[in-house]
Amino acid sequence: MSETKAVAKTNGKDAALAAFPAGAAIKELINDNMDGVLDVSNLDRIKVPSGGMAAWMVPTLDGEEPVKELEGIIIYKQLQNVYWATPVTSGAGNPPDCVARDAMRGVGDPGGDCRTCPYNQFGSDADGGRGKACKNIMIIYLLEQGKILPTAVFIPPTSIPALKKHFARITSAGIAYYNVITKLGLEKTKNADGIEYCKVVPTTKTINDGAPTAAQRVCLPPDVAARIAEYRAAIMPALQAVEIRSTDYYEVEGDAPAE
Repeated sequence: MSETKAVAKTNGKDAALAAFPAGAAIKELINDNMDGVLDVSNLDRIKVPSGGMAAWMVPTLDGEEPVKELEGIIIYKQLQNVYWATPVTSGAGNPPDCVARDAMRGVGDPGGDCRTCPYNQFGSDADGGRGKACKNIMIIYLLEQGKILPTAVFIPPTSIPALKKHFARITSAGIAYYNVITKLGLEKTKNADGIEYCKVVPTTKTINDGAPTAAQRVCLPPDVAARIAEYRAAIMPALQAVEIRSTDYYEVEGDAPAE
């Protein structure tokens, strides 16, 4: 068993990141490998697979690998509204014409209040379907075991309600979302036109079976939670600058409004 896994299993706890490097070690790696600058545009990026393929394509040192489930600590989450004047399938990696990083006020063309923007209304998509021309996307920054930089996971509109319910349950238990290990599975489904696609199924991992309460069974040990808090404080400013590109999103044909 590797040193990381051995530490993670101490006292029956699967802390997942018990061997997480100290802040100084992370800073040294960034200095040596990335010239001292964490350019978030170079973070690994994952999106929900298209065509109902129930496997995430995960970047690794050996190339992309399919996995059925992502697992890690959500360091940060962000809702953004993004609008492309041309279909997102055209071009590679095009930035949006308008983006609202707070999902409330757009910057660009057309810009302005997202609540009243005609492109942010159901039925405004280019092909006359039920979706929106402006795409409401959630970005999840997932810190996986064995990594020290998070992966940006792009959640499309059809899966955002499930993630919001997941965060509501964690909140109801009195736990911060970055103090649990979240698993992101995939479930095949069909839209109103019979086209297959996948929805994200989030669950919380049990890491201490012997704890007396549900919250204690899923909450990170205090030492790991403290290190995660330090990590978040250091990396959050960079994560808030991540820009969505057209390659981060695929559009389900005839996509129905999110429930």
